[in-house]
Amino acid sequence: MRNLWIGALVFALMGVGITSYMTVTHLSGASVACIGGGGCDEVPASRFAYLAGIPLPYLGLGFYLTVTALLLAGWRHKLSLDVVLPALLLLTLSGALFSGYLTGLQAAVIGAFCTWCLASAVTETTLLALSITLLWVHSRSVKAGAAR
Repeated sequence: MRNLWIGALVFALMGVGITSYMTVTHLSGASVACIGGGGCDEVPASRFAYLAGIPLPYLGLGFYLTVTALLLAGWRHKLSLDVVLPALLLLTLSGALFSGYLTGLQAAVIGAFCTWCLASAVTETTLLALSITLLWVHSRSVKAGAAR
């Protein structure tokens, strides 16, 4: 189970890196370095790049920092996994659904894809899969312990 925690932490920190870069470019007004084509400036400049007036990279950074904190609380500090893992699952599920919505907007409405946004969506989806796996492994170990 240790490897699952480490893997999830690596992906959470990747998300922190991606959204930190997007936040810094937003704050500085710099163009986003685009890998694999265009869309990296169009998507962040669209009307969908804000939620309640807050730029999405800021929200993404807060999201990934929260996921990182939950992972550290559960893994290193042994905070109750019966609390941490369901919270992590709900958070990553909501993040994956929102990422799916944003990816759909890029395809159907904006007509351009931001590589950094897609990288964040893949990172988030991977975190969801790892959260499900962590919860599943934990619930199996609890059941095995109760059966003894």
